[in-house]
This record gives sequence, structure tokens and C-alpha cells, in this order.
Amino acid sequence: MKTKIKKIIKARLPSIAKKFEKQRILNIDLVCVQNGRLVISGWLVDRQFQITQSSLKVMGSDSDIYTFERADVSGAMGLENPQNCFGFIIVFDGKASDISNVQFESDSFTFPLRKQRYNLAKNVSDILAHVPKDREKAFSFFQMHGFEVDEHAVTAPTVTRKLDKDVLKIKRILDSINVYDADFFDVAKTHLLPEIQRIWKSRIAKFKTSEVQVLGEIPENPNVSLIIPLYGRYDFIQHQISQFSKDSGFKDVEVIYVVDDPEIARIVNITAFGVFQIYRYPFKVVYSDFNRGFSGANNLGVSHARGEKLLLLNSDILPSKAGWVQELAAQHESLDDCGILGATLVYEDDTIQHAGMEFRKDSHYPGILMNHHPFKGVPVDLLDMAPVFNVTITTGACMLINKALYNEIGGFDPLYVLGDFEDSDLCLKVLDKGLKNYCSSTVRLYHLERLSQDLVDKGDWKFKLTLINGVYQMEKWSSLLEEVA
Repeated sequence: MKTKIKKIIKARLPSIAKKFEKQRILNIDLVCVQNGRLVISGWLVDRQFQITQSSLKVMGSDSDIYTFERADVSGAMGLENPQNCFGFIIVFDGKASDISNVQFESDSFTFPLRKQRYNLAKNVSDILAHVPKDREKAFSFFQMHGFEVDEHAVTAPTVTRKLDKDVLKIKRILDSINVYDADFFDVAKTHLLPEIQRIWKSRIAKFKTSEVQVLGEIPENPNVSLIIPLYGRYDFIQHQISQFSKDSGFKDVEVIYVVDDPEIARIVNITAFGVFQIYRYPFKVVYSDFNRGFSGANNLGVSHARGEKLLLLNSDILPSKAGWVQELAAQHESLDDCGILGATLVYEDDTIQHAGMEFRKDSHYPGILMNHHPFKGVPVDLLDMAPVFNVTITTGACMLINKALYNEIGGFDPLYVLGDFEDSDLCLKVLDKGLKNYCSSTVRLYHLERLSQDLVDKGDWKFKLTLINGVYQMEKWSSLLEEVA
């Protein structure tokens, strides 16, 4: 289907066809504010042409740039010429309040910083520690600009996240498994799934009470409670709160962030306080004592929610207009048989990431119905969709559901380990009650998925775990799936 649409577009709409091919890609890794200047690191790729440091500038600013090789990016992109890619550190005058207005210019391409996902670095030493090699040159670059740099950062290894004991046990179980074996489904169902769920049930039993940070005066009787899990990346708190604070409809909305990563608890606490001081928009932060996974994090957030309706939202979702929460809630209220209402999610180039999902067989993984996005990659304006339309399932990146219904059906099933298939499972719970799932086409949100998520090796243990979750869904809902798939 997607190939056919591309051919039609290339024949009739050449300008739109270009959106399918990202020739030049900018990725921001770290942003730092120090000495009255902004310091930003990342990488730039051009799939067709060689690029040099003159290929990247900050619009409206007199910036200086240091470039270096990024062999890891070149390899992941399959670039034959290493000169089609470089890593960079760029320095220019600015303060924290300027971050959301920064735009990069690369020849005829522009890249707004607000549409990037990045981490906030404490200082330039943190940025230096992420330079792959030849850090002495980067060290000299910072010294030339008058920055004080920790000399240990020159030789410090890049920090890597250690897997906790439970996750490491699961990884070891999956490492030797070949998902393409003919008997994979049977082995997964009979042996792998019970063992992995035994580990996870033991972990769930260890969950304790959580700590809550309240910033400002939260509405006592909100109409909607937003639940936003955080793991690893926390930088989008500022971007989301910046947008929410400008939307008058958010006066009756309760925003709850759930930190599902104890390693970032301290920096999130500091960041959240700073964000509130800037935007004065009230929100809560719930801190989990364990990494509970997507299901557990959302369930934890819901336990702290006051609203009649729940809006389960990813941290990398940004609105395209004001009033979207009220519009989504009104649409949900107008449908007597609506269990879950999703939204249309688009990439930064306005091509569709999500407009409802369906179950689809995959010949590579027999026995498992995969969650498929039928319109993914299609320019959103090419589709003639009803304002609200019925779908079989919808993504957990944005789900609106009545809190009473969520609790009645047991919320997300925590036995979908870490993530994947828990959203379709919740949709199946709704269908099993005789209700329907819908998607809104008038509420469009930007979903800023990181490029690195598209580069995951299919042999990776996390992908294997995704398939194990798929096996669990097949076992749990076999009869209902025969009806709806």
C-alpha cells in the first residue's frame, strides 16, 4: 500500500514526494548553558553529498563550530563515504530562555531545536565526555572560548547504563534465542514466557510506595489528568510545560509526570523545579522506586490522578494547536460506545506516524499478530478521514479513557515486560466489554520519535522481548483476536 501511494505522489505531487526521503538529518544529543552562551552537540548527515563544518549554522547568531568523526552514525546509516557525516559542538551567545527559539540552518534545510530530543548537560565537561575520540582537540576548543573544563573528561569513558538484575536475567534468557526458528512461537509460549513472567512477577512484588513532588497549585477537580512516563530522557518536560502553559484549556488539566527511572530522579527533581520557576504552570512528579516499565509507570500515575478522564501521553508528544485536550475530551464524551479515543500523530514533516492501528500477520514471525500502522509515512493532508473514526486498536502514545473504565478493566497489564503490546491489550479489554475504540483526525499531535529507535537491530534482545510480549497477547486473547483481526 505504502509503495503504491509513493508512486502516485511522485507522479502527481513532486514537492510532497520529497518528504518521504530525508536527505539531510540533524540530531541533537546535548544542550548546555554556561558563561552566557549555549553549547550544543550532535551530528549531521547528508545521504547524497559531502558536508563540511560550513554546512551548519545557527540562524541569527554568530556561532563557532568544532566538528569530529562519528563512525557509529555513519555505520548505522550505511554511509559509504564518512564525509557525508560529522559530529559537532557549536557555541554561540544565549541563555536558557532562548533554547526553544534556536533554529539551525544547513544550506537549504532548517531544523528547529524545539523539534529535537536531547539531554541537558550540566556543563561543557559533560559534553566533552561524549566526544568519541580526539577529545584533546575538543578540550582546546572549549579552552579557546574561555570555558573551564574538567581535565578528567578528556579521558573519561562515555557513561553507559547498567541493566538491573531482573532485566539482566531476562536478557540472558533471550540472548541465545533465534526468533526465526520454526518452533520459536511454541518455545516462547511453553518455556520463555513462563520464565520471564516469573521474574517480572517477583519484581512487581517488590514495588513500594512512591514519592510525589508537587509544583504549584494543582486543580482540585480536574476534568482530565495527563499521565506522562519518563525513562532515560527527561528534557521534554520543559518543551511540554512550555506549550501547556500557553494553552488556556490547561487550567482544568492535571499534569502528572512519572519518573520510571531512579537513575534520573535527582536531575528530574532539579529540572522540574526550574521549569516551574520559568513557566509557573503547576504539575506533579511521581518518583518510582523501580523501573516498572510502560504499564507499571502508567498505572502508578493513574493511582495519583484526580481527573474523571485520563489522557495517557508520551513525553515526546507536542501539540500542534491550543485547545486540543478539550477537543479530544468533547469528542470522547459525544460517543456513547467509546472506550478509548486516540489522536492522529504526525512526524515533524507532517507525515503520519499513527492514525489508528490494526492487527496483521507477519510471515517472519508466524503465530504472532503484529500491531500495524496502516497509514504510516503518508502525508496527513492526502487522507480524507472523518473527524472521529472507528479503529480496532490505538497507540499508547496518546489514549483518552474514563478513569472509572480504566480501573474497572484493571488498567495496563504489567506482565507485558518493559513495553510493547500493552496498548493493544488495553484496547482488547475495551472491546471485550462491548465498547469501541476510536481515533480523532482533527486532533493532531507531533510525535518526535528518535531516529535511533528506527536503527534497532532485529536481533537485539529488546526486539526479542517485544515478540515475547506478542506471544503473551496471542495466548491471552486468542478467541477475541480471531473475531477482530
